[in-house]
Amino acid sequence: MSLWRYAGRAWRDPAVRAACLDLQAAHGQCISLLLWRMWAVAERRAVDADGLERAVLAARAWEGQVVRPLRAAREALGGRTPNPLTLIEDRARATLRARVLADEIATEKALLRALEPLATAIGAPEDAKSALIDVAARWGGAPPPPDRLNALASFVSNRHKHAPTGG
Repeated sequence: MSLWRYAGRAWRDPAVRAACLDLQAAHGQCISLLLWRMWAVAERRAVDADGLERAVLAARAWEGQVVRPLRAAREALGGRTPNPLTLIEDRARATLRARVLADEIATEKALLRALEPLATAIGAPEDAKSALIDVAARWGGAPPPPDRLNALASFVSNRHKHAPTGG
């Protein structure tokens, strides 16, 4: 299964989505990088140290220079907090917000497509939680408590038991 397709399935799981958003908001983690590691483990794709380092560096640059500015613009257009943007007509802000959201998703898809080949085909089975703890620590900052990764690791384990790999 492609990384983009896997990420979509994972994102539709309410527990995974909530955990990812919490990991991003409370711990500064990169959702795309976490989804990539989940996929690599689920698909039994090997990730060597060089590939992992390249993935983290690419994700850090892409997040900082492209994704975060779009996310900030989308959040500002949401008008959740009082700001001067609330003077702009609600419908205009909503339309622009939807366009920015589409662009934000497109940038995340581009990152996932760039990360996918960094996980080679056929690797030894990995423990999902250990892989997630490792990539979260490499991302930087204070890594989240391991229990914050439980929903993601469970998704990998449950999907792996019920879905064939490959394709």
